[in-house]
This record gives sequence, C-alpha cells and structure tokens, in this order.
Amino acid sequence: MKFFLSCCLVFSLFSCSRNDAPMDSWYLGWRMTFNLMQDRHALAAEQFDSLRTLSNDIEPQFLSVGLISLSRQGRDEEVAVLFDGLSEDVKRQICRSNSLRKAPFCAEYTVSAPADSLLSKALVQMYLNDQAVRGNVMQDVMEEYEVRPDSGLIARGMLDVDLVNRERLANIIKEYGFPTVKLVGQEAMRGAFMVIQHADRDPDWQRDQLPLVEAAVAAGDLERKDYAYLYDRIQVNSNLPQRYGSQFAKVDPVNGVAELAETEDPENLNVRRKAMGMMPIEMYRKLILSIP
Repeated sequence: MKFFLSCCLVFSLFSCSRNDAPMDSWYLGWRMTFNLMQDRHALAAEQFDSLRTLSNDIEPQFLSVGLISLSRQGRDEEVAVLFDGLSEDVKRQICRSNSLRKAPFCAEYTVSAPADSLLSKALVQMYLNDQAVRGNVMQDVMEEYEVRPDSGLIARGMLDVDLVNRERLANIIKEYGFPTVKLVGQEAMRGAFMVIQHADRDPDWQRDQLPLVEAAVAAGDLERKDYAYLYDRIQVNSNLPQRYGSQFAKVDPVNGVAELAETEDPENLNVRRKAMGMMPIEMYRKLILSIP
C-alpha cells in the first residue's frame, strides 16, 4: 500500500483508482522514461519500483527503461535477477534496446548480423543523411556502422536529401522487397521508415508504403507507433483528420502553444495512443515545445 500511495502522489493529476491501473501504469511508465532522458536516474528508479507494484505485466519498453534506471543507480545485481525472471520473448525485446543490448545478460539474445551488410550500410547512411539535415548527428550510429553522412548531399538541403533518399529506397524495395531486420538490421529499418515518413513530396508513393509498414509492424520489424506516425502524416497531407495525434497544425514554443492538426474522436485519443505504444498526448505536447 505504501508504494501504491506513493504512486498516487506522483500522479496527482490522474485517478488513483485500481480500476484505472493500466492507464496509471502507462502514465507512470512514460514519466519514468522522461526522467531517465533528463538524467534523473534516482527518480526514474523510484518510479520503476512503484510501477512494479502497480502492474505484474509491464510493457517491454518500460522494463527496458526501468532496468537501465536501476543499473545507473548501481543496482546491477537486482537488474540481473529481474531480467532472469522474464519470459524469453520479453528478454529478446528488451535486448534490442540500444542501451541494453551490450549488457552481459543480453549476450545470448543479441540480434545476429544483418544478412546483407552492404545494403544495411546503405540504408544506415540514408538514415544518417535524413537526421543530419534535420540537426540530429547520430555519433553512436556512425561509430557502430563505420558510416558517415554524405556531406555533399546534406549541403544541398533537406528537400534534396528527402528526394534522393526516397528514390534510393524505392529502388531498394523494387529489387529486394520491403526490408526486414533479418536482412538489414534494426538501425537500417529505422532509416527505411524515416525516409518514408519524410517523403511528403511524393504523397502517392508514401501512401503506397503504409500497408508495407503495417506488415513490417506485424512481423516485429517496425514498431506500432511507426504505423501511427505514418498513418497520421498521410491523413494530414490529404486534409483528413488524423487518428493518433502525432501531427501539429501550429507549434509556438515562445507562447507555449502546440495545436494538434484535426484529430478524430479527441476524447479517446490517449486510449488509441496507448494501444500504439505512444506517450500520453499531454507529454507529447511538452516534448514538442521543448525541441529547439
């Protein structure tokens, strides 16, 4: 009861009813995630302790965050015990996390090298180009894959990067079919998705990729939220209501305004976001407003 009351204090804005435990756990899991991102490791670890009292079925993404939080508090023995008690499927999911896949207990669950290393590197470079032109330099990915962004292409600007990336990915799909983690690896799959997400100048092609992304999600090669982001993007680009609240009509950090694009059934938006592995819309607004 002590831990449950502590959790209720953390969530003063939300109901503390046990009937709402799944939603309470979801909010708490994302608050823990935010605190870890902001290097508040002790608070994140405390929230993970509280989360374990709220639910016996914690989502893998929150388990990953919680184990990282405990590890950064020097509680490695506890991390090993908790990991040992998880199902084999959950262990594999957790060990796909960039922060945990090199942990000793993840050694036997690491994903094998991609079947096509050259194709993997090509997609990773496209990913690096996509992010670099948007101000995100992924040094860890560059070091792991020994690939650097194409500085000449990036100098031409975002529109050219997106166009070249789309053309390259379209050719890859024609030759190999839609990529898979087994074929190209996890980071390369992230790259393929981001290229599609940013292919706004070719809306027909972008729309054609939606069922392929949906199939990749079903196969475990992409995440549920990837489908949600792409679905919303296509809807908004077509002047139709979005479903998952990922796209904004107006963002004004100076005045604290983050106005969603038209969204269907807004009263149940967080229910849909939870189902897709997305953060609560209130936290998403804060995140968007915090981006420089």
